[in-house]
Amino acid sequence: MPPRRHSTVRLIAVVAFSVCTFAAPFAAYAQSYPAKPIRVVVPNPAGGIDVYMRVMLPRMMDLLGQSVVIENRAGASGAIGAENIARSAPDGYSLLFATSAVLVTSPFLNKNLPYDPIKDFTPISKILAPVEVIAVHASLPVGSVKQLLDYARRNPGKLSYGSSGVGSIPHFDGEAFKAAAGVDLLHVPYKGVAQIVPELAAGRIDVAFPGIGAVRSFVAAGKVKVLAVLDSNRFQRLPDVPSVSETLPGFRAAPLWFSLYGPAGLPRPVVDRLHAVIVKSLNDPEIRTKYESGGFRVIGSTPEELVASMKADAAFTAQLVKSIGIKAD
Repeated sequence: MPPRRHSTVRLIAVVAFSVCTFAAPFAAYAQSYPAKPIRVVVPNPAGGIDVYMRVMLPRMMDLLGQSVVIENRAGASGAIGAENIARSAPDGYSLLFATSAVLVTSPFLNKNLPYDPIKDFTPISKILAPVEVIAVHASLPVGSVKQLLDYARRNPGKLSYGSSGVGSIPHFDGEAFKAAAGVDLLHVPYKGVAQIVPELAAGRIDVAFPGIGAVRSFVAAGKVKVLAVLDSNRFQRLPDVPSVSETLPGFRAAPLWFSLYGPAGLPRPVVDRLHAVIVKSLNDPEIRTKYESGGFRVIGSTPEELVASMKADAAFTAQLVKSIGIKAD
């Protein structure tokens, strides 16, 4: 064998051996993972979004063969819980279940976040997205988005919409709707999201952008009307309710979804294992029915799709923040 060819073959062999040697521990680790209980941090108070994680928890534990324990670490708009995971070992035993507000919206509202939403986490899957709607008080003489826009244009500044505070998702939704429709609505900020729908039902505000689950009982009681789904597509559980894009083509609501993350550096075999478990859990007919009947779109994205969504939604949020004029604290 000529010397050069011999050197090339030897180099290839060395590289192949190095790759296999490097990959072997990760493969072995993934096969034995999980070997102990997994901790899932939810950066919100108990009884909040952890409720949605608990729906699929029994199925996940069956598939993983280990306990999965939810740990609520609320505070600083989710930053305390998120930082805890960002500083945890990337071994698959410490995970974060959070809304898009924690890793997409917060960076534009808090310039002193103790973590980088892209560099400090390993995306695993976008799991769910609550179905938001455009809702109005029952007395408002409109029955569609088009009629709402016509009424708002005839009565500039007289209609109000509620939010859970400046920089909240309902605030962003309201401002995005105003910009897309070219109408003037008065923003009424409340201290929390739980106040919005009761205030709408009482007639103290005219319009709101809540999740469908929060407004159903008020619709059944005849106090609130739902005009459209705040999305580009209709929701299969509400086939007769149009999407807002049917009246406002290209409209985009503020990002709102629930996802699972690990710390940065989480080995890909562990990511793949967790992702597969999530997808299998979401495809369980009973679990899917519970989520959809509760007003959620079931997603189960790949890690790559979640990364792309985070980047696109961050760019959109940056535009919203700039147009509203919000300054980071």
